[in-house]
Amino acid sequence: MNKRLFWYAAGAVLVVLLLAACAGTGGTEGAPGPQSGGSAGPAGTVHPEPSAASAPAPVAGCAAGDERMTIGSGQLPQPRCLRVGGTLIVDAPSSPAQPWQVFTTSDAQVLSCATSQRHDGAATATCHALRPGAATVATMTAPFAGDPHGPPQRQWRLAVLVRA
Repeated sequence: MNKRLFWYAAGAVLVVLLLAACAGTGGTEGAPGPQSGGSAGPAGTVHPEPSAASAPAPVAGCAAGDERMTIGSGQLPQPRCLRVGGTLIVDAPSSPAQPWQVFTTSDAQVLSCATSQRHDGAATATCHALRPGAATVATMTAPFAGDPHGPPQRQWRLAVLVRA
């Protein structure tokens, strides 16, 4: 019975350490852009792109029609503002070793997104503004399939405000 208690305690300590490590990263605020080349940590380590959380608020004017943007390496994306009925198209660049994953939205009732993935690891999201509110569009690259200490994953987020 003492061995079982020991392993439960060891597991609890490990969970606390992992949570503390995650909390210490501060999410994506102020984080540097993706690392290039080499190993930057254990397998599955995600290195976030800068988030819109620390970016300035969107401008007063909202796009009424289609707006297109491309994910840039290490760029802090400016929040976007769309009118209901508008479309945001986001292009993720080619990434053969770590393909971009499906784009997600934090509120599908405000902004719905469909993803088109290509054989070269690139992806395109087409997001439709459905009703007023706020949502975050996000995606990330797949874990590196080769070396477990290979390049880190990249994470990308964009704040979107939808107005009537």
